[in-house]
Amino acid sequence: MAHSSSALPKTLVEHRTAVTGEQAQVCRYDTYLPEEAVGFAVSELTVCAMLTGTKVMHHADSAHAQVFQLGESFVLAGGESVNIDFPDARLAQPTQCLTVEIASEKVQQVAKQLCLQDATHEYTSAHLPVTLHTANAPQTQALIGKMSQLFDEHVQDQMLMADLTVTELVLRLLRQNTAHFVLAHSQAQPDASGLNAAIALIRHNVTRTIEIETLCKAACMSRTNLYQKFKQLLDCTPAEFIIHTKLDAATHMLTQGRTITEVSYTLGFRHPSHFTRRFKQKFGVSPRQYVQGLAV
Repeated sequence: MAHSSSALPKTLVEHRTAVTGEQAQVCRYDTYLPEEAVGFAVSELTVCAMLTGTKVMHHADSAHAQVFQLGESFVLAGGESVNIDFPDARLAQPTQCLTVEIASEKVQQVAKQLCLQDATHEYTSAHLPVTLHTANAPQTQALIGKMSQLFDEHVQDQMLMADLTVTELVLRLLRQNTAHFVLAHSQAQPDASGLNAAIALIRHNVTRTIEIETLCKAACMSRTNLYQKFKQLLDCTPAEFIIHTKLDAATHMLTQGRTITEVSYTLGFRHPSHFTRRFKQKFGVSPRQYVQGLAV
């Protein structure tokens, strides 16, 4: 990888510092002034993570703007673009974002090492969105902090460290419920599959109780085959995937100002305490702590 940087920002909006390699590019963007509708386009699957401040993301496929904050990732499929607002950027307190643009070959290499290569053909981007907004697991957030430090530490092994952290990021994405998004959008000619129909059914019905039999019918699979496919690629059962999808939806509802109790019952949890326990297991903080973090 080759490192390029500048001691002083050449622009006060989206000043960019990059570490570039054959299969990935890690960039840090610093914005020092408020701005609206700044275009951002990517050629490969790209993971964006906030370091400081807030962005507001606008995508053509979404009717509503999405507030993007610390502790969250915004993933773009290759070839996509967004317009970004920077409401809080200041000279003394810039808005900072880390982006990791990852070549499809890199994703496939890591999938192969995880023994997922035989399952990647099961996925297609046809039934998936082209952007994914999700809260980071604690381990992923720690990794993002580590990647950010690469730009401040001028060490001899910086390029190797960057390559290793990108590999770890891909690994964590493939071991989380982002796997179907990452794999589907890292294939040049993905094939349609029944499993995508099951995933689409789950994602589009987060407030409903979905029976396993309903998923089997959507996927045209037996119960045993459905379980095997979920475990093989996503390392979880269909029921666990449903819970993870509901919890991701919960972060967006909480961001919109809805109460913990309301979110809990809307998403079908039997009691707010059950919702709180599962939320903390996934994100490392309680829903209340998550809401408090939004206000900081």
